[in-house]
Amino acid sequence: MQIASFDYTKASGDVSKRDVLVVSEPTSVVFGIDISELNPDDMPEFLEEYRKVFDAKQRELAEVMAKYDLANRFRRFTPEGMSNITKVFV
Repeated sequence: MQIASFDYTKASGDVSKRDVLVVSEPTSVVFGIDISELNPDDMPEFLEEYRKVFDAKQRELAEVMAKYDLANRFRRFTPEGMSNITKVFV
């Protein structure tokens, strides 16, 4: 996991110091599971099983975030507004 600390300048010019547990960084590519070669007959079962596991993990993460009063703290930061960036891997 990575924590990034930086000064963030909003479009309005307001500047704030931020510490962020990085979930995703800017990219120009699509990340995904290539299911091109999955047997079409297996598709419904795969999607159902994948969705169940994904939803369960999302619920677990939401519970942890709520426990620490972070449930509504998911934010997006544009790279252009970030300066004085330091990253720590934890």
